[in-house]
Parts: sequence; structure tokens; C-alpha cells
Amino acid sequence: MSTTTFEPAHARDFATLGAILLEAGESVTTVGASLQEVRTALDLMTLEFSVFPTLILVTETHSGATVSVTARTELTFREAAVANQLPSQLRRGQVRLDQVPELAQSMRSRSKPRSFWRTVLGNAVTAASFATLFQSPWWAILTALVVGVLVGMIMGVFERSRPGVALQPFVVSFISTVLIGLASTWLSFPNISLFAVVAPVVVLVPGSVIAKALLEVTSSDVISGAARMVGGLMMMGFMLAGIAAGSVLTGLAVDPTTSSLVGEITRPAQHGGWESTPPLWAVWLGVIGLAAGVSIIFQAGTKLSLASAVIMCAAYAAALLFTPILGAAVAIGAAAGVVFLAAKTSERVRPALPAAVTFFPAFLLFVPGTVALVSLATQSQGAVIAALTSFLSLCIGIHVGGLIDLWLDKTVWRLHRERTTAAVLPLTGARTLRRPWHRQR
Repeated sequence: MSTTTFEPAHARDFATLGAILLEAGESVTTVGASLQEVRTALDLMTLEFSVFPTLILVTETHSGATVSVTARTELTFREAAVANQLPSQLRRGQVRLDQVPELAQSMRSRSKPRSFWRTVLGNAVTAASFATLFQSPWWAILTALVVGVLVGMIMGVFERSRPGVALQPFVVSFISTVLIGLASTWLSFPNISLFAVVAPVVVLVPGSVIAKALLEVTSSDVISGAARMVGGLMMMGFMLAGIAAGSVLTGLAVDPTTSSLVGEITRPAQHGGWESTPPLWAVWLGVIGLAAGVSIIFQAGTKLSLASAVIMCAAYAAALLFTPILGAAVAIGAAAGVVFLAAKTSERVRPALPAAVTFFPAFLLFVPGTVALVSLATQSQGAVIAALTSFLSLCIGIHVGGLIDLWLDKTVWRLHRERTTAAVLPLTGARTLRRPWHRQR
């Protein structure tokens, strides 16, 4: 295969592609693999890539010339879905390489900051749904809903300034804990679930960040994974400090025995009235509501919201199925692997439903980050071990799902692509399809 003559514009276009994929929420490992696949498809083998959590470096091996582009913003789910289609469109010749900067700028311009009321509504739905999912008492669910509204307002204000974003984890955790503690005292309901305390701030729990960091570390991207890990742990530390301060101020006592992983179905409490827990069928409403709340906050759109709800229900069903067989911690990894593979398959059938977007809410469902936060807050050694085991199980499951998807891509899906191309060539002309787009000026 001949190598295309290097042009500085090629390096700039590749760096922009990598940056927009980082802004879409892809891991460093995935971005690096996508850039290499596009490089091979476009016959630009003299380019080398260095990918970091917020930076892309593209180097031409012969001249040593290097171009860097920084990831600047966070795309909405809707625009992230568009960005995740770029690598496959480039490989198929549906998009030219020189169109990438313009397309990236268009995505960024459409990814407007979240509106104040969208944040408030989404956080309220997420808080109430999360408390329902883990069968908190009815009074705690309603309290989480109200506190979720107030916390959403605070989040909406803080997100408008960089110093506010830095302080947000501590402040919202502190205020949420204080309000939950005051409600418990005023209502004389002493039995407080761990997840009822965390529910109003669950969107901020960096469980997905830490899981993504572990995935990068185990994929040999040690520097980027370690940097992401430090950021996630710092954020969790701020939240832990806020919960601890709020507990001391209000005398809040959380019941550590209420800690559980997804899939561990508990029986309804023997209390009556507002201290009773929802029926088991209501948990499914919590699963759907959790997907809806996340979709509202991150502006997913109708199709992506429905896809996320389906993925969430599948994840919960898989966790229920595997838990009695494998145990709760291992079941999380097995369920994550199965659902991740399903999400990747859905992405190949419908590129407008990328796995990076549809699988994201599942991180909140599997909640190893939340379990770690509440276990540290209550100094429960067993819960800490369960959280660590869940993190490792989650990463292993996603890796296994990714390996199976890679094998399917090289066998089943490759055969499908060859058949599709053979059917299209007589209609469009082989010359047009086989000619690399970056040579068509």
C-alpha cells in the first residue's frame, strides 16, 4: 500500500477528530483506536498519535512535525452521537477528512450549555428514580425529589463559573445531606437509607470517571488513566467531605445495612405508611426514570432517550439474572459485558445510537461509585470491599464485551460489510468508492 504525501492539514484534521471524540465522552483508548483505523483506511501511515484526556498530538514520523489540539468543551448527548459516527463515515468515504474541522465546529456550536430548568428537572427525576430503584422508604423518595429540585438549582447556578464548578461537589453534597438530615429529624423517621442520602447528588458521583480510568490503565494508557483517576478521586473526596460535614451538623445517622448492589433485591420493609418501601415492580419505574433524568440533563433527544431506557432495562434484567448465580459483585461485570456488547451491536446496526452514549446511564445503574461514596461516609469496611470488587468486575466485564465485539467485527460484521459493498458497487461505481476521499480535492 502506498503512502500519501504528508500535508500539515492532514495532521490538523486528525487532531481535530480526536479532540471532538474526547469531547463526546470517548475514552483515550477508544479515541486512539479510532484514529488508527481512520489512518489505515485513508492511507496516511506516516502519522502517529498521542492521546491524553484533554489533548491530541499528531506527529508526522518523517519530518517530526507535530500538531496539537485541545478538547475544549463537553458535547450534549445528541451531538456526541453525531461525533461518534465520524470515524466510520471517514472510513467509508461518506465524509472527507478536510470536512472534519467544519463539522466539529458545528457540533460545538450546537452543544449549548444546559439550561437552568433542564438541570433542575433532570436532577429531580434522577434523584427520585434513584431512591426508588434502591427501595428507599416513601418519605425518603419524596424528600429526595424535593431536595433534588433544590440541588438542581444550585448546580444550575454553579455551572456558570469555573470556581463554582470546582466547589460544586462539596457544596451540593453538604446541602443535600443537611436537608435530608433535617427532614429525618422533623418527620421522626430515623431509618435513613444510604442511597436516599446520595440520590439528590448521584449525577455528580464520579463512578463513570473512575471506571473509565481503570479501563484506560488496564489498556496500557497508564498516564491518561492515572490522571483521570486522580481527578475522579478528588471529586469523590470533596463529596465525602460534604456528606461528613452535613452529618456532623445535623446528627444524621445512616443505616449501613441498607448498602446493596444492583441485583440484590430486598424485601419490602415491615413498617407501614410513609416508612414502607415501594413494591418490587416500582423498581422498574425507577430504572426508566433514571435513564430519563440523565437524558434530560445531558440533552439526549427522543431516540437516544428511548435507546438509553432500553439499555438500562436490559442492564437491570441482566443483573437480576446473574446475581443469584454469580453473586452481586461478579454479576455486575457479567451484566456490564453483556449490555456493552448489546450496545456496540446496536451501534453497528444503527450508527445514530453510539454505545458511548447509550451505555453511559448504565454506569449509574451499576453504581460502584455510589457504593464507594456511601461506604466511605459510613466507614463500612464490607461496603468498601464490595465497591472495589464491583469496580474491577465492571472493568473486566466491559473488556470482555469489547473483545467479543472486536471478534465479531473481524468476522460477522466484516462479511456483512463486504456483501453490502459488493451490492452497492455496481450501482455507484467501484472507482468512486475505492478512491480515498482525502485525495479528491
